[in-house]
Amino acid sequence: MARTISEIKTALGNAYIQLPAVQAIYGISSAEVVNGFDSLFSKVSVESLLFYAIAFAINTLEKIQDTFRSEIEETVDAAFVANKAWWHAQALKFQKGDGLTMNPTTFKYEYETMHPDKQIIKRVAVRETVQEDGVCKVKIFLATEANGAIAPLSDQDKYLFENYARMISPAGVLREILTGDADIVDFSFTVYFNPLVMDTSGKLIGSTEKPVEAAIQKFINELNNNNFGGRLNLTRLTDAVQNTVGVLDVRLTKFYLNQVMQDLSNTTYESAFGWFKLGNNLQITYNPQQEI
Repeated sequence: MARTISEIKTALGNAYIQLPAVQAIYGISSAEVVNGFDSLFSKVSVESLLFYAIAFAINTLEKIQDTFRSEIEETVDAAFVANKAWWHAQALKFQKGDGLTMNPTTFKYEYETMHPDKQIIKRVAVRETVQEDGVCKVKIFLATEANGAIAPLSDQDKYLFENYARMISPAGVLREILTGDADIVDFSFTVYFNPLVMDTSGKLIGSTEKPVEAAIQKFINELNNNNFGGRLNLTRLTDAVQNTVGVLDVRLTKFYLNQVMQDLSNTTYESAFGWFKLGNNLQITYNPQQEI
C-alpha cells in the first residue's frame, strides 16, 4: 500500500541528516539527529521543498504500483487452477435447487447469492488418479447428513451435483462423482486389562462405561468426520484401544470388511465411498493381567 507524501518525506529527511558528510556541512550534532529532519529545517527551506518534491514523485509511483498489483490479482483470481483444494471448496458451495450465472469478469459460473441452508454437501474428499492411458481423472467423494449422521446423496442429488460440476469445471477435466453407503467394519480384539480398574465384561469398576468399545466407535467417528475419504489404519486403531483407561495390552485378532475377513498383514484400507461404519459383530475378549 502506498505511503503518504509526509511518511516518505520524513524517511528521506531522516536518512539525509544521518550521513556524516551532511552533519559536517550543517554542523549537526548526534543529539540533534535524534530529533529528526523537521526539527532542523524549515518547511519552506530549499532542502525541505526538495525532499517534498521527491516524496511526491515516489508517492505517485507507489500508487501506480498499487493499481497494477490490483489488476494482477484480479487476473490471477480469474485464471483459477482447479486443484484438489478448489474442488473441495466448490463441492461444499453446491446449493440444491439454485441455478448458476456466468460472471462476465471471470467467465466462471457462480451463484448470485449464497444460501447456506441449501448447501447439502457435508463431507468431501478429492483424489486425482491417472488412468492406464495416462489421462488424469478427478474423483470426488461426497456425503450429506441425515438426522445428524453421515449419509450418501440420493440419486437425484447426485445427478444435480454432476450437472453443477460439469458447469463449473474447466474444459477437458474428467470427473467421477462417488457417493454411497459406508463400508462396514467389524473387529475381534483380545484385551488384557488391569483387574483393579476393569471387570471381565469390559466395564470400569463401579461404572457402566465400556471404554474399549467407546474408543473404537470414537476412532471410526473421528475418521469419518475429520478425515472423510481417508484410510482406515489398523495400527492406529489398535493404538487407540491400547491407550484406553484400564487396558494394559491389546491384540487385534480378526478384521472384517463388509463381512469378509481380511488379511491382517495389510494394515491400511480404503473405503469405496470415503467412509466407514462399525458393524454389529464387534468381538472383544477380556483377559485380566495378574502381573501389572
